[in-house]
Amino acid sequence: MALVFVGFLVNSIVQGFLVDQRVGEQEKIADDIAVAIAPNFADANAVAVYDIAVEYGQDLGGRVLVLDTGGVVQVDSFSKLNGVRLTQDEIEQVRVGNKGAAHGLHKLDIPQDGSLASGGETRSVFVMYYASSIVFDGSMLGVVVLSVPIQDIIDQVGRANAQMRLVFIITCVIVVVVSFWVAHVIAKPIGELTKVIGKMSEGEVHQRVRVTGSSELSRLGAAFNEMSEQLERIEKNRNEFVSDVSHELKTPLSSMKILIESIIYDENVDHARQREFLQDVNREIDRLSSIIDDLLLLVSLDHSQSPMHTGVIRLDQLGESVVKRMQMLAERRGVALSYEAGDEVTVRADELKIQQALTNLIDNAIKYTPEGGSVVVTVVRREDRAVVCVTDTGFGIPEEDIKHIVERFYRVEKARTRSAGGTGLGLSIVQRIIKMHNGTLEIRSKEGEGTSVVFELPLFTLPQKEE
Repeated sequence: MALVFVGFLVNSIVQGFLVDQRVGEQEKIADDIAVAIAPNFADANAVAVYDIAVEYGQDLGGRVLVLDTGGVVQVDSFSKLNGVRLTQDEIEQVRVGNKGAAHGLHKLDIPQDGSLASGGETRSVFVMYYASSIVFDGSMLGVVVLSVPIQDIIDQVGRANAQMRLVFIITCVIVVVVSFWVAHVIAKPIGELTKVIGKMSEGEVHQRVRVTGSSELSRLGAAFNEMSEQLERIEKNRNEFVSDVSHELKTPLSSMKILIESIIYDENVDHARQREFLQDVNREIDRLSSIIDDLLLLVSLDHSQSPMHTGVIRLDQLGESVVKRMQMLAERRGVALSYEAGDEVTVRADELKIQQALTNLIDNAIKYTPEGGSVVVTVVRREDRAVVCVTDTGFGIPEEDIKHIVERFYRVEKARTRSAGGTGLGLSIVQRIIKMHNGTLEIRSKEGEGTSVVFELPLFTLPQKEE
């Protein structure tokens, strides 16, 4: 449709330009003829007027008519219309309309050889009539009509149209072929992508699409593959999480079942042993409760269900308060717990969540530090960051395990034993809390020497007052 529209527009513009150019040239010639004829026509010199008409008609390949003020032909270069009254619009516009010149397009039958003078077989052609007033001494004496075929212009435009139609047809064929090819190229990967999405909706998250090239569809495919990988990792983590939770919950339940069955089915168990079994059951219940609490906290943090109640807090004072509360636990385990702080350290944070993170870190350090060891907590300022470091002299973590240590339920055999009483979720909770505060968490450890857990938060500074 665009090609058809452009074709008609170009055709109209070209034809209009050629016609206007021809009209401008030949209107001037008609005026020249009127000027040349005027003196002789005023003197009634018919021979001289006829000679001028014939000369111009032959030079232009057309016909020259000289009419009086009544519109009657006085001289015809073809000598056929003498005495005939002509009433064409352009003649009337000049004769009675007081216009100096006018022109009009007519379709006439002329001889096959193109001469307006000869007879024989004819053909229809377009002819332009140019009418110009004959003026002498300020008086209008009559009208000169120059009749010239412009079929050559019509033929040129027709040939151009034929060529344009040919180009249009060829272009349409090319466009259709290319369109089908492009549609196939585009539709094929989209079809594959749709098929893979359908499989993914059925739970097959391991699906991937083949990516080639660097087009928009290729980038879409790459993004889809990345999303698929993330979903696969999430599904894997979910399965592992369910497996780990099931294992963590099953272990204390199995222990409690064995202890309770011992009390039920052992008829000779004494009161002291029964009490010991019940104390063990109580500890397992506490462990179950701790696991469930940590799971609920972690899930709420993951889904942003735990609202942030931020405020400006003194991190150095908060650290000191948490260390004081943990002193009794450290003393029971025979671990020396100390606290060091520099200048005032102020941050904008949720006090309860930061307190939870500090408690988890110190609790972990105490649990996995053997009796006689030490745990040091430091809070300092470093440029525009608040830095908290919890260092212990415990078992340490093997280098290959450090990158996994914040994963849920991940345990290092030598250090993170279930006998220590941990749930394996403490560092996961800490990492999530620190991320919520736009902070960073780093773990440095050397097996057999101890571990340092460092987290940094943006330092809060009061805006300077203008003097």
